[in-house]
Amino acid sequence: MTYLLVALLVLVLSVSCSSTDKPYAEVELSVSGSVASGEYFDAMAQGSTLKVELDANATTGYQWSCDISDSMLVAKTSDDYIQDSNESNMLGVGGTACYEFKALAPGKLTISFDYSRSWEGAAIRNVKLFVVIDKNLNFAISDYEEN
Repeated sequence: MTYLLVALLVLVLSVSCSSTDKPYAEVELSVSGSVASGEYFDAMAQGSTLKVELDANATTGYQWSCDISDSMLVAKTSDDYIQDSNESNMLGVGGTACYEFKALAPGKLTISFDYSRSWEGAAIRNVKLFVVIDKNLNFAISDYEEN
């Protein structure tokens, strides 16, 4: 049991807004002990904080937008874009959109992310997280959808 807790702690501490060499990283959604795979995103909860990372490329005009179904339960505390590093300062290099949320009250809600160009309107990708916040303000993701 101690080994499992140490392994989980190492996993939690290793999650950050870093990039990979793959155009779409093979990632895992790992929140409050439940694990599911996601093609375009990674999410990690530690107590009352939820971090979500989404593959992106700001040079294409596409951006992620976020919609919280109940802002009385969750507050978005950060929204950053981190460009992938490259040695030759090439143009058109992708990156990662990093969001962080803080639990405010217990309950159930949905956090949706759409990847679109503002002048086109329709999203080309969508990630929807079905979130549960317990009485201790810990996050859990009960399910998710990707389109």
